[in-house]
Order: sequence, then structure tokens, then C-alpha cells
Amino acid sequence: MNKRFISKVTMVLLFMALVFQAGYSVYSMIDERAGISQKNQMQLYATETVPQGAIQNIEVSQEIQEIIKLQYAEKYPHYLEKYKYFLVTLEVSPQLQSFVEDLLVEGYQLGDMMSAYDFLYQEYGTGEELKTLLKAQKEGRPWASLFKDYLQENIFVPRVFDTAYLEKLTQTPGIGSDDIMIADRIAHKTGEDFEGLIHRKLEGESWQEITTGLNILNGSAQLPRVQVTQEKLVAYAATGLQEDQVVEALVLANKLGFSEEAVIELVKGGQSREVILAAGYQEKYQ
Repeated sequence: MNKRFISKVTMVLLFMALVFQAGYSVYSMIDERAGISQKNQMQLYATETVPQGAIQNIEVSQEIQEIIKLQYAEKYPHYLEKYKYFLVTLEVSPQLQSFVEDLLVEGYQLGDMMSAYDFLYQEYGTGEELKTLLKAQKEGRPWASLFKDYLQENIFVPRVFDTAYLEKLTQTPGIGSDDIMIADRIAHKTGEDFEGLIHRKLEGESWQEITTGLNILNGSAQLPRVQVTQEKLVAYAATGLQEDQVVEALVLANKLGFSEEAVIELVKGGQSREVILAAGYQEKYQ
């Protein structure tokens, strides 16, 4: 296949990914043999298999263990394991682990902290926002209301790239499409210079190092990908949903580790994304 054509296709797919607002990458991979589009399958955070050794290697201080034991006296081993799993799957850096454990010392519940962290992780939220959400929830505001307000106040607007510059970026060794999208998310959230972030990545810093320094909770080197096939769109649209509702339902299912069918039913029943997220994190962490 013509290299110029592949480059142009890559850019088109990247533009598609950049305009997807949920923080997930929904884009096609071109089959070079037939030129047809196939959707990538996303790794689910909620159901990802974590090596037992990775969890066993996580160190939790005696002080934090005692706090978890006080909060969940009858299910202490379960919640200690859940906390370690959370630290591994969300790639919580030692600095951020120290930050969230300070919140536990201050009196916030472990389940609430993990719920709010996971929500903000998906949105490239910050440690300060985590504490703000926890404080508001402790004062009596429900998660669904807090999530709704946050999402309305923090709408990600992808930058408009110069075509020549974007093409140059896609051909730069060491910079992939995920790096471009991650840098865009970080720049939008923090006001940091996009080109400066790309330069730091090229100089050898990891995204986790960069985001930890900026107190952003998400330090992953890759964006999750959700599978949206034409067959699924047709099948679920036949239930009475619009295609954009189907896509949002599939993204929510993947975020939470719910079955697609379960979330489709919730959306059909009129449940908002915020209510579904609140219920999902409640089930995942409480």
C-alpha cells in the first residue's frame, strides 16, 4: 500500500480519535490487505487480569492497614486486596499513593476515595479535584450529582492541529497516536504547552512521571480502546437507541466492567451516564 496513503489514513483516524469526547479512543485500524476498517478491542480496567505477584509486591503501611480495618472490620482482607488491586490497575505512583493515603488519614472512606479517583482518572482529573469531590460527597452531595457537575464544567475540547504539523508528529520516532492524544488531554487540563509536553516525552520522560509532577491522576502510557462494530451498532440501535447512545453505553460498560447488555438496558430505561457511573463505582469499590 502507498506509504503516503497510509500516512493520510493514520491522520484521519487520529482526527477521529481526537474528537471523541469521553477520553476513550474509538478509532479504526486499516487492514493493509483489503483496506477495510476493523475496530480495536479495549482492555478493561475493571476486569483486567492482574498478576498476583504484582498485588503482593504492593506495600501498604501498618497505619493504613489499621485504618482500612477500622472502616471495614468484617471484610478487612477483602478491602485490603481491593485497595492493592486499585493501586496496580490504575498505576498509582508512589507519590499519588502517599497523597490518597493522607486522605484516608484525614477520615475519608476507602471506597469513596477509590470511586472518585477512578472517575477522575478517566477524565485526567487532579489530586485537588479528588479532595474537592470527597469533601462535597462527605457533606451529603450524591455522586451522580457531583459527576454531572464535574463533566459539565470540564468538557474536553481537542485542539485543531495544523495538518502538516500533525503529519510530522505521526512520523516522529517515539511518538505514537496515543502520545499525541495524551499530550492534548494534559495540555487542555493544565494549560501546559503541548509542544513542550511532546518534547519532554521525546527526551525520555514517561507520561506517569509527567502527570505525577502535574498532580494528574492518570499516568497511563496508552488510551483505552472500546470496540464498536457496525454489527453492534445495528443490533443495539434496533432496541430503539440512537447510535450515539449506543456508543456512550458501550464506553460506560467498558469503563465499569459491566456487560454491554446491562448498560444498554439502563440507557434504554432512561438512566443518565452520571447515574450509571455512580452505580458502577458503587458496585466496583463499595
